[in-house]
Amino acid sequence: MAIDNQTMILLLLAFTIVEIITFVIIIMKYREAKRRGLGIFSNDSLIQLFEDKIGIFDSIDHAIFQLSLTGTLVNVNRKTVSILEFPSVEIMRGVNLLQLVENIADRQILEDILSNRTQKSHIKIEISRFDGKKKTFLMNLQSINNERGSVLTYLGVLQQSS
Repeated sequence: MAIDNQTMILLLLAFTIVEIITFVIIIMKYREAKRRGLGIFSNDSLIQLFEDKIGIFDSIDHAIFQLSLTGTLVNVNRKTVSILEFPSVEIMRGVNLLQLVENIADRQILEDILSNRTQKSHIKIEISRFDGKKKTFLMNLQSINNERGSVLTYLGVLQQSS
């Protein structure tokens, strides 16, 4: 399975020069696993890749997260925890992002993305922080698909909107 251009652009935008080195390592691991016939882009293997590179993942100055097909935050970096003012990564993992989106129109857009009813991936969305205050963010979501085109997971980036 080749990584499509949109996925490559999202990942490269999220990484600084130091992180690009980690990105290259991940691609090399992906190719090696692919050569050996292993499916590296399952949820478990993505979590393992994030945890293997947690120092760099957490040093990225963008809020990066992984969503399940139902909207559950599978993995988040510290920047995501910080801008949504959660007490810790552990508390934030397992929270369903849809529950943090109170605006019906915003929630519907996110649900449409997660159910593949829309190709829209860059949205402006209002999210409730841990303290209950709402804040507007720009969110970019990219699906990670298997060889048959089925969505395995979503990778996302959040930016505070001005």
